[in-house]
Amino acid sequence: MTYEQLDAIADSYIPMLLIITLFSMTKDALKQEIRLTIGRVIALILSIVIVYGVMFADIALSIWPSFGADYSTHTALALVFVCYFLLKNMMYRILATLSLIAYFALMMYQQYHTLLDIFSTTLVIMPVLLLLLRRCTKYAKHKSNLN
Repeated sequence: MTYEQLDAIADSYIPMLLIITLFSMTKDALKQEIRLTIGRVIALILSIVIVYGVMFADIALSIWPSFGADYSTHTALALVFVCYFLLKNMMYRILATLSLIAYFALMMYQQYHTLLDIFSTTLVIMPVLLLLLRRCTKYAKHKSNLN
């Protein structure tokens, strides 16, 4: 495959994750899991705000450049959607994780980001995203149990 074809695949990964995530959330909502879905939508929106907040902080403070790396917004956004699927069943977890690994490999092959960029971004962003998603999900489940 040519660089341009691989570039098109890489560029379509995050939009496809968004579509699959929205489809999954809609499916959950239709299964009468409205509060849980609302909690996850809130977590998704807040996660995106965090991803871009860290990006702006990095631009302003040169955090990643200070250790010879680059904050990977591609990685952070992919993690937003993949983290959502880590709370689903095992098949979703496996597919989401494998797709993320393939995306990381493609980004390195295309020389978008280095392993250090991807690893450092993941190390900073993923714990925050998982915590936020778990908290919003737990809060939503608690609220639905009260009704």
